[in-house]
Amino acid sequence: MKWKLILAMIAGLMVIDPACGEELIKRSEYNRMPQVFVYDHYDECLFDEPEVETTTYCLVRAVIKPDNGSELWRMIEKFSSKTKMHINHASLDRGICVRGDVKDALEKLKVDNVSALVVPKFEIGFPYIFGHNSFRNVEPYKRNYSELMAAIINKDLSERYGLKAYTEIEYCDRAGVDEFPIDGLDIAFLVIVAVLVVVMAASSWYDASCKSENGLNHYQEDMPSHKAMLLSSFSAIRNWYRLVSHSRDPTSRDLRMIQAIRHLTFVLTLIGHASMMVQSRTGWIVEQKYRELATMIIINGFQIVTTFFTISGLVFTITYVEKMRESGRKPGVLEIVIITVNRYIRLTPVYALFLLFEATWFIRLQDGPFWRRGVETSMINCRRNWWINLLYVNNYFKPDQPCMQHSWYLAADFQLSTIGLVLVTLVIRFPRLKKPLITIVTAIAVIIPGVVVYLGSYEGVTIFSPESRRFMFWYDIAYYKTYLPMHMNLGMYMCGIIIGFLYLKYRNAGNRFRRSPWFRLAFFSIFIVGPGMFLIGRIFYVNDYPKPSVWMSVYFAGARVMWGLVALMGFCGFAFRISKPVTRIMNIKFFEVLGRLTYGAYVGHFFMIKMMYYNTRELSNLGSFDVAVKINSTLYLSYILSLAITLLVELPISALQKQLLQTFVKPGSNASSEGQVTPELKRNGTGNGSFTNEGFKTSFKGNIDFLQQQQRL
Repeated sequence: MKWKLILAMIAGLMVIDPACGEELIKRSEYNRMPQVFVYDHYDECLFDEPEVETTTYCLVRAVIKPDNGSELWRMIEKFSSKTKMHINHASLDRGICVRGDVKDALEKLKVDNVSALVVPKFEIGFPYIFGHNSFRNVEPYKRNYSELMAAIINKDLSERYGLKAYTEIEYCDRAGVDEFPIDGLDIAFLVIVAVLVVVMAASSWYDASCKSENGLNHYQEDMPSHKAMLLSSFSAIRNWYRLVSHSRDPTSRDLRMIQAIRHLTFVLTLIGHASMMVQSRTGWIVEQKYRELATMIIINGFQIVTTFFTISGLVFTITYVEKMRESGRKPGVLEIVIITVNRYIRLTPVYALFLLFEATWFIRLQDGPFWRRGVETSMINCRRNWWINLLYVNNYFKPDQPCMQHSWYLAADFQLSTIGLVLVTLVIRFPRLKKPLITIVTAIAVIIPGVVVYLGSYEGVTIFSPESRRFMFWYDIAYYKTYLPMHMNLGMYMCGIIIGFLYLKYRNAGNRFRRSPWFRLAFFSIFIVGPGMFLIGRIFYVNDYPKPSVWMSVYFAGARVMWGLVALMGFCGFAFRISKPVTRIMNIKFFEVLGRLTYGAYVGHFFMIKMMYYNTRELSNLGSFDVAVKINSTLYLSYILSLAITLLVELPISALQKQLLQTFVKPGSNASSEGQVTPELKRNGTGNGSFTNEGFKTSFKGNIDFLQQQQRL
């Protein structure tokens, strides 16, 4: 019955969708336009003829010069004007192999007047090439090869299509030339990794030498002294057991399904990212994919990644409120500072090591016609703008020069976590202001996206067009105005905070929810409503509505509210065990491990996607099976990479952080061993976050425990 309902809804959407009745251009007519992507064989060019010492392979961008007297040009212009679903066919990509020197290549063209084939640059109203000096050593190639490239491309265009184009070299690879010599930053990365490996080996040896009995129980129990715990912080086996252990805390056990949700959210996010980076064989393939319902669901599923914000707000609220209740303290400025600093310390080492790898050795792992386009651009930006990333502000500053493009999420999450920390601290400290504070901030979070969309004259959804995809959305203003900023995602984080407070209030009312048929219906409906929301977004791709538009602004904001409600119903359904089989699946221990590895997998998964799609020599037909194979390979490799970085950096730094903080803060006689506030401290006013010595120590100890509990979740 459920499947019949789903099929009926999909059929209904197809009936009302204008694209289904749109008259598509015939393939014969389409083929009259110049091919968008044409590349000579890379390996045959650079490696198959070693006796030719001056072989060069260049990636060239060509922009067709407007010619209103050409019927073909008018066709190109009309077809390309549908920017949301069509590639710009006036912008061409060419990969050209040149064997021998320039003079010989020009002679082989057999052109009487080469200068006549060179089109001067004219005003171009769209992005056509990566800017900001994104590639090394391009200028010498431009001086030597620009005229030749223009002649090769325009000879073909003029003879076959009666058109000409302005051409510009993006970058060139030359046989026997290393464009990336090793420098000090490369050596620094190797030194850091070597030190980490040596420290892990030494710590593991020390940990093993402290075993007093046979068996592995030694690694699952705390060492007898603080010094021993400190020295064993990098022990690989001990950290492995930390990774795979079950949480003993009651709250962590109750929220174990969060790890499965985190893992599944990452899987869906990876599918979207991989789909955007696959190198298609022709423009026709891409444009036809944009007419498929499955593609529209994936493209409009951009809100899936915002589920991470909801999870973050939810986990933080529950653990923070419970920890404050247990301690009997009221948090203040001290808690805000401690938690913010420690969160930075916990997240940044893994992030920084990946960033350094992106800026150094990653470019050397592969090659190919597209490799530098996908990797060197980020490498250059990481060397320039690394500090923007490590300050977690890269979603606002220089978004068109991204270093590790997907790390915008890390910046937004850090910003949202800080805002959420301040808000929840105020709620705990001033309980009477709970409803007004949450209501006001939530209202602001809902209104802001609508206002931004209206003032910017943007669409009702963030459009991920085929043309923007060619430049990884760097130059799409709507992308970094409606998708990246923290203030556009505040609503989803607030949703997590609200769910957290609701859970704390109704956590013991599971039987009442399970018995309610309406609640059960609402829970199961999210599996239809979610994909349906994404599919409805297709109307903004196939229609050009007047802008600015009040109704589209309301839709944009309302869609985020709706996704927040989906998240609310989903969490409550899982937490209150509406479906026991689903709950059992979500609580499988393996998901708990995968959830803990998801942070490293997310930060590192772009490496794997680029290895899959940018080192290719064969362009893809976007077949479902081929794409699925590569997506699964990327997923497995991302988790393997995350496992390595988690054992080498993330868990050791976390353990080291805890031990060092406990060394710095040793609770005195006025504080219990469990970090509780004694009556004496309360009488002295130190239980409310005051900065007396014992109050500071007690607060610090409690916050260390809170951070460790939150990390387990």
